[in-house]
Amino acid sequence: MTASVLTLALLSATALAVQAASIGVNFSENDGNQSWLTSTTPVGPTAIQSGFFNTTNNPTGAAGLPVRTGSLAAGSLLGLVDSTGAVTSTSVAWSSPNAWYNASGTGSDQARLSVGYLDDGGAGASITFSSIPFALYDVYILLGSDAGDTHTSEIPRVNGANVLAADFPAFGNLIGSGGGWIEADGTNRGNYVVARGISGASVNISGQNSTSNRIGISGIVINQVPEPSAALLGLGALVGLIVRRRR
Repeated sequence: MTASVLTLALLSATALAVQAASIGVNFSENDGNQSWLTSTTPVGPTAIQSGFFNTTNNPTGAAGLPVRTGSLAAGSLLGLVDSTGAVTSTSVAWSSPNAWYNASGTGSDQARLSVGYLDDGGAGASITFSSIPFALYDVYILLGSDAGDTHTSEIPRVNGANVLAADFPAFGNLIGSGGGWIEADGTNRGNYVVARGISGASVNISGQNSTSNRIGISGIVINQVPEPSAALLGLGALVGLIVRRRR
C-alpha cells in the first residue's frame, strides 16, 4: 500500500467516524428582548445554530424548543434539543438568586447568548443536566458579568471540582472580548472555560462563590467527545499489520 493510498484510506475512514453533537443552553435575563433573532446563526464557542440552542427565554415553547418551567432565575427545561435539531431525553434544572445582564447588548444572537446570566449572590448558581446521551463529553461554561469588560472571575466547578486552579482573568461581556468567544485557561483572558473528559448521565455546574470576585454563568454547552467508528478502528489495525510486514 503506497503512502498516497494509505492517506486516502485514512481520510475516508475518518469521515466515517461518529460525528460529535452538542447540547447548548442559554440563560436569559429578559423574556422580552433576549429571544433569538434568527434560527441559523452559529452561536457560542462550538457554533451551534441559534435555532437549536435551547434557551430559558422560552416560556411558550416557541420555535420548537422546550418550554421553560419556573422562572429565568430558577427553573427547568425538559427534552432539550441537540445541535442537529433532534429532541433528546436530556433535561436541565437551575437555581440562582436572580438573573442579571451585562453590557453585551441584544443586537445579535451572539450578544443575546452573552448578555443574560445566572447571578452569583447568596449561594450562587447551580445547574444540573440529567439523562445526558453522550458517553464522554466536555462541559463549556460560558461566563458573563456586570463587573466590567475585563475582571477577575471566580472558578466554576463541575461535579464539585474546580475547573481551574485559581481565580482567573476574564471578559465580562462580548465588548471586552471583541465580539468573540475565547477560552480562559487561567493565564489567557477569556469568556468561557472547559472541563474536559467528563462522563456520567448527569453533571452539575456551579459557581465557586467563595472569594470577593464575581462569577455569572450565561450558558452551558455539553459537547460530545466523538468515538472512532468501527471502520476507523479496523483501518488502524490494518495499517499496523502493513507496517509490521514492511519492516
